[in-house]
Amino acid sequence: ADSTYCGVGVNENLVNNPEIILYPNPSDGGVTVEYDNIQFPATFNVINSLGEIVYSKSLNKIESSNSVNQIILPSLPAGLYYVNIKNGVKEVVRKLIIQ
Repeated sequence: ADSTYCGVGVNENLVNNPEIILYPNPSDGGVTVEYDNIQFPATFNVINSLGEIVYSKSLNKIESSNSVNQIILPSLPAGLYYVNIKNGVKEVVRKLIIQ
């Protein structure tokens, strides 16, 4: 039988990339993003279950080997979201639960 892939296009190889950490997860709207070895500039997108970008922010280089960025998200309905961080070379996707 044919298998149909639907959703927001999450590549499991990228989901398991250890260079991006999101916390707390689940979140009530504030998220801390830790990233390492990411080329800048990069874009931080939050994508809902319909594949729509509901939040977007540019990430710029912070001078340290392990960068941390705190992001306050707008009021989003509770549910499952995907955080997509990408630059011209690499794309990383993480699941985020909003309570």
